[in-house]
Amino acid sequence: MERRLTTIVAADIAGFSRLVAADEEGTLSAQRSHRDALLDPLIEKYSGRVANTAGDSLLIEFPSAVQAVRFAIDTQTGMARRNERIPPDRRIAYRIGINIGDVVPEGDDLLGDGVNVAARLEQLAPAGGVLLSRAVRDQVRDKLNVNLKDLGEVRVKNLSRSIRAFQIENGAEAASPPKSKQISPAILLVAGIALLITASAWWWFQRGNLAQQDVDGYVQNMPDDSSLAVLAFDYIGPGEAEHGYLADGISENITTNLAKLPDLLVIGQDTSSKDSGEGLSSRDIAARYGVRYVLEGSVQKSGEDLRISAKLLDATSGKYLWSETFNRKSGDFFDIQDEITLSVLEQVYRGTVDGDRVTLRETNDLVAFAENAKGRAHRVRFTAEDNKTARKHYQAALERDARYVDALVGMAFTHIMDVRLGFSRDPKESLALAEDHLAIALDIDPGRPATLSNLAVLRVVQNRGEEAQEYAHLALEGGMGDARVIRSAAWVLKYAGAAEESLPYFTRAKRMTPVSLWWLIVDEYGALIDAGEFERANALTDAFLEVLPETYRAEFLTWPAVAAWKSGDTERAQAFISEARRLKPGISIASIHPFDLAYIEQSIPERRYEVLRELGLED
Repeated sequence: MERRLTTIVAADIAGFSRLVAADEEGTLSAQRSHRDALLDPLIEKYSGRVANTAGDSLLIEFPSAVQAVRFAIDTQTGMARRNERIPPDRRIAYRIGINIGDVVPEGDDLLGDGVNVAARLEQLAPAGGVLLSRAVRDQVRDKLNVNLKDLGEVRVKNLSRSIRAFQIENGAEAASPPKSKQISPAILLVAGIALLITASAWWWFQRGNLAQQDVDGYVQNMPDDSSLAVLAFDYIGPGEAEHGYLADGISENITTNLAKLPDLLVIGQDTSSKDSGEGLSSRDIAARYGVRYVLEGSVQKSGEDLRISAKLLDATSGKYLWSETFNRKSGDFFDIQDEITLSVLEQVYRGTVDGDRVTLRETNDLVAFAENAKGRAHRVRFTAEDNKTARKHYQAALERDARYVDALVGMAFTHIMDVRLGFSRDPKESLALAEDHLAIALDIDPGRPATLSNLAVLRVVQNRGEEAQEYAHLALEGGMGDARVIRSAAWVLKYAGAAEESLPYFTRAKRMTPVSLWWLIVDEYGALIDAGEFERANALTDAFLEVLPETYRAEFLTWPAVAAWKSGDTERAQAFISEARRLKPGISIASIHPFDLAYIEQSIPERRYEVLRELGLED
């Protein structure tokens, strides 16, 4: 077998599936233009050779590391220049990874470990960024005037060893989070009170205050053949209190893995599971949610014996495309989970799927998995005691597996919630602990969307709006298939001052969350007002009023009053204010203000208060 040592550049377009979904023809035309006008001439200039292309990705071989790095720098500089007049949401940005390694030629293509490392570095790179392996760094550091940031040892998929990574600091975003700054107690108090509202919404949701949405009213133009609902797996037989987490965990993990493919719309078990026990058929559920496929299954455990069944329905035909029952030992739990995920994808995409993209295990320890699942169950109840209990379970999971990313993020989340809900006696310490756990999680898996999403929320709490938006965008790069990431991004963007940008994410979040989370509808309504979209807000007023909890109804009635007033409907605006006063005679702008403390820029809700003063509401 022929082998040779060479320099490999792996490049792809960040967020390519999102760009294509928004404008397929425009994106593909722009991609070809960039190739013809910039990339291909640079490849020729630096004596490179394209070894492989697949969709938006390029694998390029160069005769030296110096030429490869010069190509990468010139590419990113040129792309930045070409993107100057392009709207941010339509820009094409490449991620680039470079490695020197042993490869095996196969025709024009290159295979082997050297290629794998370059590809993994590319996946870790931020949009517009370049990551180098240590071997490349050693070759160029005395030959090129380039600033390099040492990211330390990073672990990547399908490699038994970690690799040392270096990022070219050319204006691209850093791959690791910036260190936290000191936060004033006043800011922490404000953020904690304000975010209590959002947390209480989750508490309301957990109590089961759910009403099915009119899916047709919110559905986006998604391809019929790339949409899937994962129902909560059932636990069958005795021992549900002890082993029921296996059923919850497998459906959640499958959902998370499937959501890594941004061109696949996934409705996860946290929403679609609410139909369990209603007597609906899988086909009825598919119709209700506007998806083509439905995955359902069950779990049984007796001693070390494990039985997991799964089946996939195609709603267009009403037939099951695939079903299988696995009779294995408990130690095979994670293998079964991966087999189900890949089998589903092979049916959905009608062919073999690259398992590297969807089967990233975060632990192989079933006890740690159990403790993490128990922690997750407690953390969504949003009480001080449940937060403490969740931490005990996460700590138990981390004692078994210190690199269990989901447990690290869960632990961080409980500390953020302690501040958001006013449970913490020392908010500064709580946020520092959250920062520490998220930093470890990002060091292990820098591009994990759910981790970046939680970091974005933390930055809002810390009143660091610019960073909050940056991390929300990073989360969205790989998390467009994850409803939790979308919901979080919409919330972060709204309260960080980017209401107009948040609106498409609210729309997508509702499409992926086919039950009425009242806080999601309320926050979208508020974002419409913040963005000056008063007519659109008016159109949603009836849906808005239907989901309002009685506890906050008086305060929230002031929002449609503003929308009506700004739309010229003075009579309706006054009617909303009169109803608010009837429900809460002492209502004032001061009593509404705590609902708006999450805003980093207080000038945003102040615009709403000006209208309310015109309507006669006192300060």
